[in-house]
Amino acid sequence: MKKGILFLSLLLVFLLSCGKKTEVKEYEVTTVEKGDISLSTEKTGQVVSDNEISVYTTSSQRVQKVFFKKGDNVKKGDVVVTFYPADIFKKGDNVKKGDVVVTFYPVDKNETLRKIQIKALEVEQKRRDLRNASELFKVGGASKVSIDDARIALETAQLELSTLQEDLSLIKDEIVSPVDGVITEMTADENYRVNTETTLFKVSDTKNMKVEVSLSDSQIKNVAVGQRVEITSDSLPDGEKVEGEVAEVSGVATKSSSLDESNTTVTIKFNDAKSLRPGTTINAVIFYKESKNVIKVPYSAVMNENGKFYVFTVDNSGKVTKKEVQIGINDDSYYEVTSGLSEGEKIITVIDESLKDGEKIKIADPSKNNGKKANIKGNKRKGDGGGPGGPPM
Repeated sequence: MKKGILFLSLLLVFLLSCGKKTEVKEYEVTTVEKGDISLSTEKTGQVVSDNEISVYTTSSQRVQKVFFKKGDNVKKGDVVVTFYPADIFKKGDNVKKGDVVVTFYPVDKNETLRKIQIKALEVEQKRRDLRNASELFKVGGASKVSIDDARIALETAQLELSTLQEDLSLIKDEIVSPVDGVITEMTADENYRVNTETTLFKVSDTKNMKVEVSLSDSQIKNVAVGQRVEITSDSLPDGEKVEGEVAEVSGVATKSSSLDESNTTVTIKFNDAKSLRPGTTINAVIFYKESKNVIKVPYSAVMNENGKFYVFTVDNSGKVTKKEVQIGINDDSYYEVTSGLSEGEKIITVIDESLKDGEKIKIADPSKNNGKKANIKGNKRKGDGGGPGGPPM
């Protein structure tokens, strides 16, 4: 009797289990596509001119007018500063202790020109005197001493003429910009008494600009000359980027004063600086590894098992196949797949280690996700570089 009851109970359980429908899991599926993957390092820096020119004058003159201020753009040949015609104070002028009131060379340009003309005539006269003395000496009408005296007088007049010409070269009516650029420093001001050892102004050549950034030890190890750089700045129109490349990596690192690391200066050259100006703060992204038009899959779709990498492909019937793939570079979101997958194949977007090869799934309807995308970064852990148990970084 007991055996019959046990048999009927087992039969009932079997029949109920046969009638119960197996639950099919639902997964989001991604179509494999080609795209670009890049690795980069990012740092803020500053635009500097490769050719900043300090402009001086060797004459202690007084500035009459300044036509540009710091930050202004100038063209080569633009008049930046003009001077008063004489380097003296006139009656009624205010003076300060130490101001030059009198100079000991002719500083009025017109007066100096007049003296040069007079001295040039004197030189011609002394030259004739020497020639006449030489002719008279030949016929006994003059002594050797008279010839020497005439020669000394000529040489003295020539030296005086040379001095006057040098004085004239020191006197400037105006100073012009030597290059197209931006005024980065302006010392001169109206009525400013020129100090011949101090710059009047500095102008940075905008045709030869560069970016300098300082990279830490962990950043610099990936950077090399020739790498592509994207530059953005608040001074550029929204969305606009400037292209450049790494031109130089300093051979010397500087110890950080606050951190236990060193910094190395990297110089970046522009392809086209566009509207950037010297002194502008920029953000530079240096791409040290790039793969173009490669098979790429979401980070979360890849599973690492003992150093081998797998994805689950899905056919039209919902059957999954566990496939081994070869991995190239990866960024924070995607892996490059060098072999094992083809463009157009469908794979499970977020890996599930409980899935079995050959198992059937239900493909989630993307339209029911309310525009939400899967978390393609997966559950990345320190030291991982992929989905569960991803490769080392």
